[in-house]
Amino acid sequence: MMEQMLGQGTMNALAQGKLEFTWKTTNEKQTISGFPCRKYIPLLNGQPIGEVWVTDKINLGDDVAKYFDALGIFGEKSVANPPPFKGLPIKTVTSIQMGPSSTRSESVVVKVEEKRISDKEFELPPGLTKVELKQQMMQPK
Repeated sequence: MMEQMLGQGTMNALAQGKLEFTWKTTNEKQTISGFPCRKYIPLLNGQPIGEVWVTDKINLGDDVAKYFDALGIFGEKSVANPPPFKGLPIKTVTSIQMGPSSTRSESVVVKVEEKRISDKEFELPPGLTKVELKQQMMQPK
């Protein structure tokens, strides 16, 4: 059943803990929410799983790559290439085909506001413990 849903190649990769997450840069451009954007396509084992529209008008530097690295959801044997952009994703679309059914989600930034946030806002309330994102992603539910 799972093999039929995900395909033999992805099932083998999952079983071995080897998934490859890469990016394809396109020349497609579009204005979204007032921002000039370029389309990038995330690939899982060579198959497109969505699209990301990015503006270079807001440079996030290496923070985007750090975020994807922190996710660590593909396992130690997998390859998760950093995104080829440093700008802010304005629109993301995720599409996954699983056998006869599929799922699609879309999010669009409608407003961007730059402001200084006090470090105090990021302090943990008493009684909470900091858990790294990778650790939390791997915890059983």
